[in-house]
Amino acid sequence: VTLMLNPLPGLDVHLLGVYGHLQAPFGPSLLIGIGPFNEVIGDTTNVTTEDRYYIGFDARYRIGNLSIEPSFIYLLGTRKFCAPGSLTNTSGVVIPCRSARAGSGTTKFNAFETQFILQYVMGPWLWAGKFAYTSGNAANDDINNTGVGRASDVNGFRPLGIDGHHIFGDWFEILGRSDVDSIGSVTFMRAGKLGTFNRFGWMVLGAKAEYLATERLVLEASIGGFWTAEKTACPAVLRVGAVTGPCGLPPLDFTGNSRYAGAEIDLGLRYSILPGLFWTPRVGWAFLGDAWEVQ
Repeated sequence: VTLMLNPLPGLDVHLLGVYGHLQAPFGPSLLIGIGPFNEVIGDTTNVTTEDRYYIGFDARYRIGNLSIEPSFIYLLGTRKFCAPGSLTNTSGVVIPCRSARAGSGTTKFNAFETQFILQYVMGPWLWAGKFAYTSGNAANDDINNTGVGRASDVNGFRPLGIDGHHIFGDWFEILGRSDVDSIGSVTFMRAGKLGTFNRFGWMVLGAKAEYLATERLVLEASIGGFWTAEKTACPAVLRVGAVTGPCGLPPLDFTGNSRYAGAEIDLGLRYSILPGLFWTPRVGWAFLGDAWEVQ
């Protein structure tokens, strides 16, 4: 449900509420965790049902040539697990339940994402900056009732769908949401498209400039820094035997013990061929940080 308000001249506020009930089997791949599990590797382990509630707002306030655009979405709800010793049916395959704590059949969602954008038009120029943040879980948080790590709420934000690509990736091509899907692999965690780096969350601090060269041609440039909300390491759900055990799934055996994911610079243009038809060649350089280091 969405309630669209215009309480003041220049101010638009959209209030939103979403409810989703998810029930196993969740999809064709336990490993990738597609759709509402947001490609968080191993996220469906032991999960039988989920009830998710999304509440928040998306707003824009125009003051002359300045546009202020904040948004915030909070995720709450419940994740339920299978009973120890039972069998679970996920993706049409019956497997033994791996729940370890018999008295802990549920856990809660306690996650959020937020974005704040400022845009200013000055003659043919548009200047913009943004801050975006998605909460995450630490690697040793046991969010799947496996008994490896410490029991934790699901603090990492999960959208209900990813097909539209996440707005956090705007302005950037490599660590953002490029239409070129060759980098949309598990290795890159599709962070820009999903708004999160696996379970670790995501943070973006970026700026861009646009110059209206002609009525049809706009020149573009952007720069940004990227971090995870929590330090990267091999997730507890993937450890073999104990928190100190080997990581059972490269390339998620992160060793950088860092939140810094890197920086990116992009240059490009947007040329209007016909109304609604654009040519948008771009080139980007990304410099990856220690958050990507693996064994």
